Amino acid sequence: MDTSNTRQYRRLPSQLGAKAPKVGRPPWSDRRFTITWLLAPIIGVLLAFLIAVAVTAMGEMAQGTPRFYLAALSYTYLLASLMCMPAYAIGVGGYWWMTRNAEEKRIGYLWWIPVFSALWGWFPSVLFPQGGDVGMGKLFVMMAGTVFVLSLIWILVVRAVLYFWRKV
Repeated sequence: MDTSNTRQYRRLPSQLGAKAPKVGRPPWSDRRFTITWLLAPIIGVLLAFLIAVAVTAMGEMAQGTPRFYLAALSYTYLLASLMCMPAYAIGVGGYWWMTRNAEEKRIGYLWWIPVFSALWGWFPSVLFPQGGDVGMGKLFVMMAGTVFVLSLIWILVVRAVLYFWRKV
């Protein structure tokens, strides 16, 4: 087939002498890396659930054994995550939504996650309606502060990991 009269843009890259493009996944972007690290506590909840179910399915355990402490730790993490994870997940979802088209200042948007999380800290207060309005208000303030501080600590960890990852 004669391609001498074919326009340049209609030719294949191999006909122009270009190398074939590399097939595979592009290197990790800052956004993908950050979101992966932000999802680590949620993945931890799934792991704690699996551990709690497996340890409980093994039957009764003696107090003071490693299995007892593993079960206690996983149940504690599950209870804490029941209180904090819905607000944190909404904060991470807000970060994902804000950075979907933003090319710059993606790292700056990380500081919004604790704010979104604190605003959605009302969720656990709905689980305890017997406290009345005052009790629910106190629980909201306590959970908003707790979620804000925990989210802020995790954001600092993610930023530190991202800083060292960029250096490598």
